[in-house]
Amino acid sequence: MFKVLRHIVRILALVAIIITIGPMSALQADAGSVINIDTKTSVNVGDTFTVTVSFKGNDVGRVDGQMTYDSSVVSYISGGSSKGDSGYVQLSDAGTGEPIKFNLKFKAVGPGSSKMAVSTNGIYNFDEEFIDAPASSKSVTVNGEAEETTEATEETEAIEETDVTVVTDPVVPEEEEDSFLNVLGNPLYMIFALAAGVILIMLIVMILVSKNNKKGKHSKRRR
Repeated sequence: MFKVLRHIVRILALVAIIITIGPMSALQADAGSVINIDTKTSVNVGDTFTVTVSFKGNDVGRVDGQMTYDSSVVSYISGGSSKGDSGYVQLSDAGTGEPIKFNLKFKAVGPGSSKMAVSTNGIYNFDEEFIDAPASSKSVTVNGEAEETTEATEETEAIEETDVTVVTDPVVPEEEEDSFLNVLGNPLYMIFALAAGVILIMLIVMILVSKNNKKGKHSKRRR
């Protein structure tokens, strides 16, 4: 009798377990979602690489999530729902039944390790019903030395323009200078110059004498 009761209790316990686990597994299969992060785990400074984030699950209609990273190690380029390199990228999009994917492009800018952490505010089905809010992460190691950032900076300096008058000696062409020196150094030219000066002085004296003579004659006639 007791053996029969034991068998009945065991059978009832198995049935209870099956009844309990079955609906729970069905709910998990219906509501579960997974974040898959696919990227290189090791890159060099200066390399550009892609981080593919996939939101998978049954009946995923919309995703509202984000990724955080170390902006001193990697620099965000494109692929998310937001712009800017602040260590945060918004990941928000609606799906059509396929996994929702984001291909995020980054550039390695400094040595170290950056944790590419993805979290979700919520994943919703096509009826806008909340499904899940999973999270996942993957680390990327950057090897090498930090890049020298040569930012082109325009330096605007106020330059005061002052008018400076520079007095310089007149420039004499070499040919004219040579001819002038030749004239001065030639004795014949010097004699002609002296003779012309003497003649000019004699003419002046003669003119003055003739004027005085005329004045003397006029004065005698008046007497």
